[in-house]
Amino acid sequence: MFHGLLEKPSQRARHATETGGVRLIAHSQPEPPHRTDCWTSRPVSAMTSAAPERSIDGSTVTQTNLEQHWRGMALGVVAMTVFVTASNFLVEIHINPWLTYGALTYPGAFLVTDLTNRALGPAAARRVVYAGFALAVVLSLLLANPRIALASGAAFLAAQLLDIGIFSRLRDKVWWAAPFASSTLASALDTALFFSLAFAFTEVEWMRLAVGDFLVKMGIALFMLIPFRALMAYTRPAFGSHQAAA
Repeated sequence: MFHGLLEKPSQRARHATETGGVRLIAHSQPEPPHRTDCWTSRPVSAMTSAAPERSIDGSTVTQTNLEQHWRGMALGVVAMTVFVTASNFLVEIHINPWLTYGALTYPGAFLVTDLTNRALGPAAARRVVYAGFALAVVLSLLLANPRIALASGAAFLAAQLLDIGIFSRLRDKVWWAAPFASSTLASALDTALFFSLAFAFTEVEWMRLAVGDFLVKMGIALFMLIPFRALMAYTRPAFGSHQAAA
């Protein structure tokens, strides 16, 4: 009775097929050894079949995700440049003694920053700010008063970096908290810096303009929650976007 237990596995399989009336003898071929890469010791088959991967902001991403990342950043830079350049030109055109047209367009820059931060993370948002800052200053020097262009650049950079920091801290709260709080505090800093640097010691009543500018920005910040909410589905956080990468 122990004869079957003492047989080798191959003999038991052969015996089972013969007793069933069918004689099947399988000649198994030895598996070829796995080829490995001399640098990584990974199987060659795994290396050739896997999608190419790269690292960005501390996260491993595929080539497709990397292309989407840079495409999103390029779109952010273009939008940022348009908003800031238009605002620098329009800030010299008055609607009334309290307000300029620049106050109506500039809050769009915070919307661009917040959407980029949400989708690609704070590191990507900072890159968009730096690129938008450089392009906007150059274009503003050509289209606007040089003092206004430089004041706008300094205020823009400080306010946008503050916006990114506040948004990143509040991104896990209720959806409207991060964009509204970051835009409100950053707008206050932007208004104070811009009007003091651009119009101090001139005939322009810049303090009155600053008050009107800030109040309008607050109203537009509330309105901008509508497009932010509408675009949330198209700007879902991507790889590592929750990390406050430098």
